[in-house]
Amino acid sequence: MTTSLRIEELMYCTDPFPHLIIKPDYEIYEYAKSVYPHPSELKPGVRTNEDLTDERLGEYLDYIVDVAYNQFESVLKEEYQKMNFDTLEKRKRYLFSYNTPNETTNIVRGLHLDNGTKIIVGLWYFKDPDDDAGGDLFLANPLTKQSATFKYQENAIILFPNTMKAWHAVTPRKPTMKMRRFINIILESDTFLHSYNKTGIEEPKEKVVNNFR
Repeated sequence: MTTSLRIEELMYCTDPFPHLIIKPDYEIYEYAKSVYPHPSELKPGVRTNEDLTDERLGEYLDYIVDVAYNQFESVLKEEYQKMNFDTLEKRKRYLFSYNTPNETTNIVRGLHLDNGTKIIVGLWYFKDPDDDAGGDLFLANPLTKQSATFKYQENAIILFPNTMKAWHAVTPRKPTMKMRRFINIILESDTFLHSYNKTGIEEPKEKVVNNFR
């Protein structure tokens, strides 16, 4: 199935670390909402993921990831100078995700890097118009001490390369009966670009190492 490969808006930002903000085509956003799995079809929990297998959405997200990789290739090669990205195996993976309603204020995810096997990470937000509980994406660069917040909103994608500077968290989410819905966008490999690897509930405390510097 072929869908229209269009982007309404694209903005490349450098602070606090390189990231790309995209407003997808409205038609594909409406289609994505129509096929988004109902909660009853997913396992209950604070964070639930289901593999995205829809051909039309997959084609569109493949296009988005290709656009992002072209934007971030030089950043990745500068960060991981000993890695040959031309020969590195790359896989695209997408997940329908949601955070369940919460009765008390909670923090969905604290400050962290993504696992070192990820090359580019992204989120496509599907905010309910009546959701005012928060749960925004907080970006922080530990070297420059700069930070920024990307609002949880309707039909917005943020993507960034998984560098040693790309620390991020989810801001506190107030009590709400609304779900926090998003599609998790991943370009990954079997190779650990850096040593960060979250294997349990607690974030790893050891120093993170760049494996290809």
